[in-house]
Amino acid sequence: MLAEGVNLQQAGRIINYDLPWNPMRIVQRHGRIDRIGSQYREVHLGVFFPAERLDEMLRLEETLGRKLAQAAAAVGTGEVLPGRKPTKDVILADPDEAIEQLEDILRKSGTSAALSGEEYRRRLFSATTSDPALASKYQALPYGSGSGFESTVVDGNGYVFCIRIGQGSELHKSGDGKSAVPRKPWFRYVRCDEDWHVAHDENGIPLVSDDTLTSLVTADPTGSEVPRWVTDEVYNGAFDAWQIARKSVWEAWTRLTDPANLEPEIPKSFRDAAELVRRSGSFLGIRGQDELCRRLGSVPITKIGRAVRAALNEGNTDEQRIDLVRQVLDKFGIQVPPPPEPLPYVNLEEVHLVAWMAVKGATPDKQGTVT
Repeated sequence: MLAEGVNLQQAGRIINYDLPWNPMRIVQRHGRIDRIGSQYREVHLGVFFPAERLDEMLRLEETLGRKLAQAAAAVGTGEVLPGRKPTKDVILADPDEAIEQLEDILRKSGTSAALSGEEYRRRLFSATTSDPALASKYQALPYGSGSGFESTVVDGNGYVFCIRIGQGSELHKSGDGKSAVPRKPWFRYVRCDEDWHVAHDENGIPLVSDDTLTSLVTADPTGSEVPRWVTDEVYNGAFDAWQIARKSVWEAWTRLTDPANLEPEIPKSFRDAAELVRRSGSFLGIRGQDELCRRLGSVPITKIGRAVRAALNEGNTDEQRIDLVRQVLDKFGIQVPPPPEPLPYVNLEEVHLVAWMAVKGATPDKQGTVT
């Protein structure tokens, strides 16, 4: 079972084999594949429900349904359990306090719906569907538009940039090499000192966050009633910050054009097994030896890694150990992983600004760095 903290934007399908007591864990898992960077036009999310007799004892589905209704009444959840839409029929004992607490969790802890981006997708969808005129107005804004506001929850000043690579009409090829999907935006959060100069660490490196949700949370004014705030100083500082953000995105993209940088981190048990196969696996034949080594180039869950380690320790000869390793891979259905797909090279001039947001934090640092 993969943990919620594992990013799987290269995957197109996720199946939940359990129903945790906290339904937000399911949302979290779905957010591992339904995220910026996915190469799929659609992702598929599945859940196994417990057998009738087991569910009678645990009443798990009923508990999840109740909690989903509570969450939907506060912040909205989208569809978590397949075929079941959340309702808003549950009235919380103190809804104002509950919503305030949930917003605080989403904003400061980065948990629940915020981790998967569900909250932002829900709000964007609600805003654009409830007011088509507003949606058209936003879509008509020219690239490079920016604004700003004063935040009471963000520490320090900074700029959030939404960035695209290449022309808007250009497409990537998806993982199957046949269909095409639109390129998705990149985000950068460039931190600044109290004078709106780009902040640097002790080594002189600009303080830039490449985490998408950090950027989204920082650039979120929390409501349409928050007044616009941009001074001439802040506006002028955006140009220097943009050059930093642009270079950061270009360097990250360039790293992904080299297949060597796309190789996954293989666990030691698999590396040791592959070395054993290369050294003593000639009895498998050239094709069999090569295929087994390539199967050992995948990234398994911890349970499979431990099973391979046990196989390496159990055999009396190299041939026995290799055969046991192969049996483990067969048992768990480990196949040869697909080759990584490097991104096409782009020039720095092909990194374009979509929009930016200046955020004046509550406690700007006075030493030229951000803590």
